[in-house]
Amino acid sequence: MALVMTLILLSVITFMAVTFLVVSRSEKGSVTTTTDQALASQAAEAGVEEAKAQLVARVLAWTNEFDFGPMVSTNYVNMLGFITGNTDPTNVNYWWKIGSGTPLSQADLLQNVANLLYYPCAPVFVTNRLLGKYELRSWLDLNRNGLYDTNGFLPEIGTNGLPLIGPQQIVVSNFYMGDPEWVGLSERPGLRHSASNQFIARYAYIIVPESQTLDANYIHNQAGNSKANPDSYGQYYYRDQGVGTWEGNLGAFLYDLNTNRYAWGGLYSYDPLNPYNAAGNAFVDAFSLLQYRIGLNNYGNLDRVDKLFGTRGVAAFTRDWVDGYSVGRPPLINVSYPQDPDTLNNLTTRPWPGSDNPNHFFTPSDFVDPTKVYINPQAGIPARPTFVDRMLTASTNLSSYDRYTFYRMFQQLGTDSAPESGKLNPNYMNVDLNGNIVPNAATNFIPWEPVVFFTNAAVRLLMNAGYAVGIGPTNILFPNSLGLPEFHIQVYPTNFYTPSLHRLLQLAANVYDASTNRSFGAATATNGFPSVFQPVFDRNKVTKSLYIVGYQEVQAATDILQAKGHELSDTGWQPKGNDIVYGIPLVIGAKKGFPNFNEFAMQTRVWVSRLLEFRRPSLNADVNETNQLYVANISSVLGVEGWNSYSNPYPRNLEIRVAAETTAVLTNEMGTMLLTNFVPHLLPVTNYAANSWSGWTDENQARLSFRIPLDPTNNAFMFLTNSAYRPGIGFQPPIQWTAADRHTPFVVPHWWLNLNTRVRFVVIDKDANPNRIVDYVNLNHSPPPVDIMTKLAEGKDCKVDPTTDFANNPGSQWCTNRPGDSMSVSVPTYGMINQIQAGLFGAPNWAKNFTLDNTVGRDAEKAVDGFRYNLKGWSPQYPNDFGKTFYKSNVFYAPFDPYRPIYIHTTWQANDPLVHYTIGDLLPLDRPTLNTVSFNEESLGDIGGINSRYEPWGGAIASGSTPTMAEKELAAKDPVPISLSHPRGRSDDWDFPT
Repeated sequence: MALVMTLILLSVITFMAVTFLVVSRSEKGSVTTTTDQALASQAAEAGVEEAKAQLVARVLAWTNEFDFGPMVSTNYVNMLGFITGNTDPTNVNYWWKIGSGTPLSQADLLQNVANLLYYPCAPVFVTNRLLGKYELRSWLDLNRNGLYDTNGFLPEIGTNGLPLIGPQQIVVSNFYMGDPEWVGLSERPGLRHSASNQFIARYAYIIVPESQTLDANYIHNQAGNSKANPDSYGQYYYRDQGVGTWEGNLGAFLYDLNTNRYAWGGLYSYDPLNPYNAAGNAFVDAFSLLQYRIGLNNYGNLDRVDKLFGTRGVAAFTRDWVDGYSVGRPPLINVSYPQDPDTLNNLTTRPWPGSDNPNHFFTPSDFVDPTKVYINPQAGIPARPTFVDRMLTASTNLSSYDRYTFYRMFQQLGTDSAPESGKLNPNYMNVDLNGNIVPNAATNFIPWEPVVFFTNAAVRLLMNAGYAVGIGPTNILFPNSLGLPEFHIQVYPTNFYTPSLHRLLQLAANVYDASTNRSFGAATATNGFPSVFQPVFDRNKVTKSLYIVGYQEVQAATDILQAKGHELSDTGWQPKGNDIVYGIPLVIGAKKGFPNFNEFAMQTRVWVSRLLEFRRPSLNADVNETNQLYVANISSVLGVEGWNSYSNPYPRNLEIRVAAETTAVLTNEMGTMLLTNFVPHLLPVTNYAANSWSGWTDENQARLSFRIPLDPTNNAFMFLTNSAYRPGIGFQPPIQWTAADRHTPFVVPHWWLNLNTRVRFVVIDKDANPNRIVDYVNLNHSPPPVDIMTKLAEGKDCKVDPTTDFANNPGSQWCTNRPGDSMSVSVPTYGMINQIQAGLFGAPNWAKNFTLDNTVGRDAEKAVDGFRYNLKGWSPQYPNDFGKTFYKSNVFYAPFDPYRPIYIHTTWQANDPLVHYTIGDLLPLDRPTLNTVSFNEESLGDIGGINSRYEPWGGAIASGSTPTMAEKELAAKDPVPISLSHPRGRSDDWDFPT
């Protein structure tokens, strides 16, 4: 019994021991597997982070955020060769020694391995059973050619296996991206490889930017016969409008990828005008890729439009005049279809080439997998080389061009598309009420509301342009309570509404209008009316800052015509929904065929004169009193012009409303206001009957296409009528003065003229229901003030002694310095002294303003001789006055008053007729401001004719105008088609959006 119990206990112990050993071994294996998986995962993460670092390094090195491209992992190798005995970590080369090029010895190999630190090539050797030897497998053979396709700048190898030799016997080189190279990870990466710091993992990577590649899963089609099963020759490929990725010609891509491969055995053949004839090996291979994606011999695997999108989708496909099924015959080249091609043959119930494919390519190895990419054999047809066969054959050839075919392809043909994060669908709404993108919402085919698309597109364009989203007055985009950006454009006290910002808003409106043709009941409005968006304002009640916080669509013209206008600087009003602010434009979409504002011109004349009066107590006494009097006059003339730059007369009834409001403010050098005058020009409505506004055909008939609702010939006005300036009192009209102020010091006034002009130009189509705005200009401009007294003295010669050039230098009459550099206002200025000299020694050529002395009238010579006698007792200077009797007076005047009119020329001219909504759009490139100040009276701009600023694609048109930019300057002009009859193109030929 004891023996039995002993045996039982031994059996139990043995069983427990064996169980323990089994469990221990199992757990050890599990731990090892888990450790290896974790290590592999961490190595992969290290590779990903290294790849990111390489991309960032490239961007930083070239300071260009868009400088990125295909890239593979590479090892560090000293291409000069290995140096025996050198322990530096940069001394790494497995293959040859420096200088001699001989292989490394055993000792050299050991030292080479001990030097590994930078992107090390881990010494991993594998057995090549085909060749029966060990190989250092430091590369990942993605193209399956069994060869090491190295990277970097390499000699260009020809078909004979020898380097190509260029001019002057220099070896031709090129940069190649080949096999990814394995990078080793050691236990302690900061130290060199050694027996105590062994490699524990290695990684390799290949980077291919999705945004720079075609997507192999969405290119090519068999649209030529959507009912048939896939053919084996690819002959039914067809391209029409190019509206979808499936219309991309993969056959053309493959043919150009390696003309050596595809030229052998079949040339490329595709005639777009004669469909169903695609031929050549390139199309055969393109079909083989397509065949795998759609499923073997079953084109019906592709979804139908009616199943994918329902009745809304069918309606969209059959009404959009877009060839969504790519079946239009002939291709849309200088032809128009009688009906939407998708309405033919009940197409929307057939497989759609744009639908997602059942099978996808995912990795580079898929392209060389013979189980995926092959031609389905057909009965009676011998087997043919496949895409995989051709790719492998090319990759094992000697020439560099052939050998790198696979990697050249993979740099251009990816397996995915760049994600469309945050992108709007231009045709159908894909946002929620807060502006968040809703994936696939566009497939509901709900049309955009105009203002919803405009505001969402504008916000995204502004963000893409670099405008920051944040809290603060300088940020034009502000995060709302959900953290989403919305408009917050400050326009007061600092105006951040710039021409560049407006161009982005304009682009958003243009994109929307490019997809609409809303006619509003006007039968002839086949191109549709432009959308009109009005800014909505809000004011910070504490800081009084004014902001644009949104936009609303202007449906009826009356909505905006009844809006109340406000100045930016007026902080006393609280914005309401329909207010406008002078100078802040509406945003109007670009549509062809509409007349528009083209030019505003104004010329302001400033006339200043100085009268000198002399007094003495008796006729024979010396002059004991000299008095001065300044007289000023400010007047303006202005004009506004519209232009129909299109070839056809405008076919509907139009109404034009123009308001031009000008303000002149005269201040002293301290900014104290001396005079202000506001002159409004609110013109009556001007109506133009249908077809009465001619279009522009050529330079000879140009004036017929212009309309001038504000004509400069009858729109002159006075800001200030001839008025005397009295210090401490101001300006007084002529009836209140007859002589100079007495016993006053010789004070020289320092006047500054500040001009402000507001122009509103509105064009309304009266046949639309409701009446539609087709152009609305809201300009407000205050140029830099004009320093009148400094301008009068321009070119002066203010010497210590009175100038002898007083007759030819009118500027010297306005010198403000005084003899002996005196600062006393009781001392006359050199300008006054020169005025006296002009009266004593002769009539200057600028003398057009005569004294008030009635005894001499308008006789300049008599005035001089009379003044000489009264002031100095001198005899006459002019022969005609010899022997005449002159009489002295207790009160007499200098015979000539300085007269130098200043002209301020203002011209706002559109270069591009569609770009005229901000002052910056109207600023010439060859000068910094819109105003010029001179002494010359000029004609009023180009009112009624071609603008001198008009420089379309091909060069300036206006006679005598000087170009300010190159004839075909892409940075500033949209290119248009040109012809012999229209060498500069026409507005009719413009394409939108722009």
